[in-house]
Amino acid sequence: MVRDLVSIDQETGDTWEITKGDIDGKSYPDSLWSSTCSIIQTSQQTYIIRKGYKKFKAKVGIDDSSERASPVYFSVIADGGTIYHRKVYPGAPASIDVSISDTVRLILSIEIDDYDSNCNKTYAIWADARLEK
Repeated sequence: MVRDLVSIDQETGDTWEITKGDIDGKSYPDSLWSSTCSIIQTSQQTYIIRKGYKKFKAKVGIDDSSERASPVYFSVIADGGTIYHRKVYPGAPASIDVSISDTVRLILSIEIDDYDSNCNKTYAIWADARLEK
């Protein structure tokens, strides 16, 4: 579950919450919701991974409540190397299923593809985010 992720670092001014997310009319009660409110429109959260986990899985998409529906780049970085990077459009969620064996530090990152606004109202959802042994 997303609650198994232990956060150690969050960029200032960004929002990351464990809450319900809705993607294309489907509710995901245990999701990681993220947004950014900065000029560069990027945000990331860093986690320490306990031993024994082998996979990180999630469905990623843009929350139905977003006031603006800009595409979002979702990235997963394991111990400094990018293991997943994908541009996700509104109405077109994607699935993540990546190996994290022997990973110590996991970074989840979003980049909102809209530089017209200092405070974009696009909400990125990491639905059913979980670690698996």
